[in-house]
Amino acid sequence: MILKKQHGEYNPETSIYIGLLNPFCEESDIIEELNLILRDDRIKKEKETSLSRTKLQGSPEDEKEKENEKAVKPVVDSTKNFIISCMVFFDPITQRPKQFAFVDFSTKEAAQICIKAWHMKSMKKFPNRLMVTVFDAQYQKMTKAEREKSKDGKKSFTNLWVEKLPYAF
Repeated sequence: MILKKQHGEYNPETSIYIGLLNPFCEESDIIEELNLILRDDRIKKEKETSLSRTKLQGSPEDEKEKENEKAVKPVVDSTKNFIISCMVFFDPITQRPKQFAFVDFSTKEAAQICIKAWHMKSMKKFPNRLMVTVFDAQYQKMTKAEREKSKDGKKSFTNLWVEKLPYAF
């Protein structure tokens, strides 16, 4: 299991939101299944590269054409695809999961692989369908300094609504 023990800096490129989780799903279950997905993708890419190498070696071509193909093909190191952090959120009062989680990956490619594998599909261990999307920074909690900074440009409210005043006024 590959997991870097740190809280991720959630961003729209490398982080995903997982909704509609099973109430019994834990962080270890998510990490285990996502690592299997990333491993399968890594094996698939290794097979594709080995097949393309055997085809290149078997056919006689000019050396210049081979060099051009190597220069054009981007080298993707799929071993860099790993999970930085995973967090399932719990209700502080009942200590039950809120049925959503955030996962932060090392690369944008790893996040896209997991979104394709899980969006509107289920985990192997839990049969319910998941809603998996890219993390939207719009809903990120603001710090106190950021809130104060955003208030500077806005006008303060001056309207007041009072209801059910006594007749004595």
